[in-house]
Parts: sequence; structure tokens; C-alpha cells
Amino acid sequence: MSFQQTEQSLKERFGYIYKYPHAAGYLDEYLRCKTLGRESQALSIKNALTRCSSITIFIYILYKYFLILRKGNARSIFCLMPKSPDLICALKQWAVDSEYNFIQESKPNSLDSLKEFLLKKKVGLRRPYLLGFRMIANLTLAFELIERNKEVDGKLLSKINALAKKQESWTKRFLKKNHVKIIILDNDQNAICQGLVRAANSIGIQTVVIAHGFIQDPCLVSILPLNASRLCVWSDKQKELVLRGMPERSDLLSIFGYPHYESMRFLSVKQDSKKVLFVAEILKKEDEFALEIMRVVVGKLQEGGLQVCIRLHPKQRGDLGISNILPKGIQNVSSYTIEECLTQSMLVVGTNTSLLFEAPLLGIPSIQIEELMKFDFENAVITSYKNIDVYLVKKIIDCFDQESGFVESNLDFRVSDLFRDILACDKRSVSCTAG
Repeated sequence: MSFQQTEQSLKERFGYIYKYPHAAGYLDEYLRCKTLGRESQALSIKNALTRCSSITIFIYILYKYFLILRKGNARSIFCLMPKSPDLICALKQWAVDSEYNFIQESKPNSLDSLKEFLLKKKVGLRRPYLLGFRMIANLTLAFELIERNKEVDGKLLSKINALAKKQESWTKRFLKKNHVKIIILDNDQNAICQGLVRAANSIGIQTVVIAHGFIQDPCLVSILPLNASRLCVWSDKQKELVLRGMPERSDLLSIFGYPHYESMRFLSVKQDSKKVLFVAEILKKEDEFALEIMRVVVGKLQEGGLQVCIRLHPKQRGDLGISNILPKGIQNVSSYTIEECLTQSMLVVGTNTSLLFEAPLLGIPSIQIEELMKFDFENAVITSYKNIDVYLVKKIIDCFDQESGFVESNLDFRVSDLFRDILACDKRSVSCTAG
């Protein structure tokens, strides 16, 4: 299903909810997954908004950001890029050089540490707690009705909408008091980020999303519709995919490159290694074809004297029964970091994982299995599982040119280029408004 088809189905099934825009911001990502039949993803989103630890929804959204930094009237950049330490360092350096305050996400590790943080700041807990409880109670009722294929009552949607508007009002106060001029995020689709972006947009603050992962979903869930002022993707192919969902707005898309490249490119890879890293999707006993392909590939490589290691999907790393369906002799390296797995490998094999794109950037070739691929990871060698053996591996390694293909410039330069474009766009907006 394309993005446009998803939008049409969403409108037909849940259009009445979108008459309450602030409430829809909380429910949007969940509703898209329900529309596409992605029940496990929808359940994960629902749990994140209603489980006990999210009693602090309003505190999490507001006081996670509130009272963190106050330095006179200095302008600020607000950054929410939790998985990109090198990118954050480059953003922070640009902020310092350009005389901006840099406000970074500060998420407490637990409810107790959050209480301690708020008490130190002398923040009254009663009001946000009550709002949090009310929001969770109302969201839970809405989710229950949707799960039972019943229409959500207008009064309930009005309550959620009013609470969300209150959150947006408080967020505006934070942004204004800290003189925030630019917000950098890794997504603008979940409830928290949608509220933040909506508040920022309403007071003229530039909001920029830098994609945290390789965009591969043809339905563009968690990517579109774009709520921020700009979306930065990794490559030309990703830009082409996103443009299918917003063909008239190419001006809102930029190619930033691989955001984690700086921290990975100096990894010391063992060139004499005989290890092949197999990166698995979710493995199911009933999916006999996929399991047979894995057994054939692993068997051929092992026969050629190579050691095959497997990195399981995050959702299966704690599954004690998974070893029963893994090929014999394969080493499970799921507990190791990606960096540790890559530096010990001479090749990466997989089906639909961004590591197939990332590994060649770091000097490690990759193979994508044709029969199971859902999307073309542009840096990988695509081939049938029947052809994968030790001879093909050696040929690919011998022919692999680390200097060809996707070239990255220095991260500091890319950040400078990004901010130059943002500020130029901001000046044009101000000029148009003044005109």
C-alpha cells in the first residue's frame, strides 16, 4: 500500500478523529499501524502511552524539557537526537561557534529519578500528575474502543484534545522562555514529538528532522506526513522514496548523509577475519522458506571454512527458544554491540536491515538475499541465496572498493551546511511575513 492509499484508508476509517487535531496527534501513529494491519507495532505504541511508567506523560513531555537551561536572552537550539552522540557533538560545536545556547534532551532513567529532578527544581507535582492521570485514563478508553472496532465518542475526543492543547500551551512557554530558534529531532511522528513540533510551528520556530534510520517502508509510516519544517534523509534513493508521498514538496527535503558515519568510520576492521555476520529479521517456525534459506546460506559458508555469526532481531534476543530453529554451528552474537560485530566480520549478509547499507560505508561489503528482500539497500550486492558461497564471498571482497559509491564529507561541514540552509529559509519566511 502506498502512502497515498494509506492516507485514503485512514480518512475512510478514522476521519472523524482527525476533526480533533490535537487529539489526533496522540493517536495518529497508532491509527496508521491499525490501518495497515500492523497489530504488534500498534500495540507497542499503545503500551508506550498507557503503561504505568507513562503516568508522567505530561511531566515527560513538558518537564523533561522545562527549566533545563536559562541564560538571559540568548537564542537557543533544542536537540532531541538520543542515538547520535557524534552528531550531537557537531551540533553543539556549531551552536557554541555561532553563539547559541544548546539545550539537549534530559530524560530521567526512572519515575523516582524524575521525582527527584522535579523536587530539586521545586516544581509542583500535583497539577502535572493529575493531568497525566487524566490523559492516560482518556487515551486508554479511546484505545479500547478502537480495538473493539467502535467509534470513539466525541466527548472523549474533546477531553483528549483539550489536554493536548494544554500540553502545547506549556510547551510554547518553554520554547519562548528559552528563546529557542531551531529544533533538531530524529522523528516528528510520535505523540511527544508531534506536540513539540506543532507548538514550535505555531510560533515560527524552525523544526528539522534528521532520519535516524534507513528509510525503507513504502507506506512511509513514522516518516510522513511531515510535520516539521524540513526532513533530512541519508541518500538520493531515500529522497526519491519520500517524494512519492509528497511529490510537490521537494523543497522540504535535504540529503544529509549517514548521521553515524563519523563514529564508525575509524573502526579497526580485521581484514583477515573469516567471520561472516548474518543479520536476521524476526524468525518464525512457520516461515519454512525463510528458515530454509538461512540454513542453505549458513551451510554453504561453513563448508567453505567460514565462521557464520548471527545477530538476532532485537525483539527475539531474549527468546530462549530461538536456538532451536537456528542452524547448527552458528554463533549467536546478539549480545555484542554493532561495532563489535562489524569489526570482527569480513562480510555482512541479510535481507532487510540498514546494516546492509551501513557496512560498506565502513569498509565491509554486504550481500542482500534477493528472494526475501522488501527494499533495495543501495550499497549491498543483491543475489539469490542459491549463489551465495565462499567463492562469491571472496569475489565480492576482492572487487570491493572502499572509496567508491556513497561518499561522506566531514560531519562538521554537513552540520554547517544544514544550519546555513535553515537560517536562509528562516530569513525568507520572515521576509515574506514582513511583506
